[in-house]
Amino acid sequence: MAKLKRFFQSLLMRKQKKGIRSEQIERIKKFEEMLTELETLLHKSSPSNDELEAMQESARQLEQYLQSDLWKQDYEDDEKGLLPHDLKRGVLSEDGIYNALEEYRELLGDCLDALEE
Repeated sequence: MAKLKRFFQSLLMRKQKKGIRSEQIERIKKFEEMLTELETLLHKSSPSNDELEAMQESARQLEQYLQSDLWKQDYEDDEKGLLPHDLKRGVLSEDGIYNALEEYRELLGDCLDALEE
């Protein structure tokens, strides 16, 4: 009876870990999509003020994610090979998010300067 109980406990633990991985993968996909949208906007020859303003919330969320323990955990799990190999993971590159956010801030600054002129 004890062996059966341990067996079911181990199954439950595996299922719980799978659920956590699933949440983690969805989180990474969500932030990957935000980063892709931001990078697409930044590569446009002249994004509109409305487009820049629309990206403000995504940029804020990306910055919070980069500074969070969740990002650190996602990064570490990727380094350990725990994430699916076919998962897009540009968002797990610290420089990737940081550079996109800096470029976004510069672009916003340029737009503000242009408005003041």
